[in-house]
Amino acid sequence: MSTVYLAGPIAGCSYDEAMDWRSDAATVLNAYGIDTLSPMRAKEALRDVAELSSWDYPEHGPLSSGSVYARDLFDVRRSDVLLANLTGVDRVSIGTMFELGYATALTKYIVVVMEPENVHKHIFVSQSAGIIVSTMAEALRSIVIVMR
Repeated sequence: MSTVYLAGPIAGCSYDEAMDWRSDAATVLNAYGIDTLSPMRAKEALRDVAELSSWDYPEHGPLSSGSVYARDLFDVRRSDVLLANLTGVDRVSIGTMFELGYATALTKYIVVVMEPENVHKHIFVSQSAGIIVSTMAEALRSIVIVMR
């Protein structure tokens, strides 16, 4: 079965903001028999955090910085496609850019969703992407087509 890694900003988002688009994308892709891997899975302990951080992690356990980093890269490695949702942001997502670079190094197919004028507008993003679209609906259609 094919698998899509759901990359996108987490730092600066609420738990629900980080989860909502990932849940919606998973629902659509799962209906086509495509699995998804979310960096937000098993992070229900963060549900009440108003704004998720990129640096404030416990020292040990599954939410430690080392665990988060290792699992996210493991998930990128075992995915067939990386879907990077960069819409609606006002600052660069360093974690997502790292995942994008790692997926590129692993020759994964990359779908980027972002507006024409986005803080992530950069040649490294455009050259890494197999396709760049401006809506999640377009991205999901593209993935279903690629996975067939």
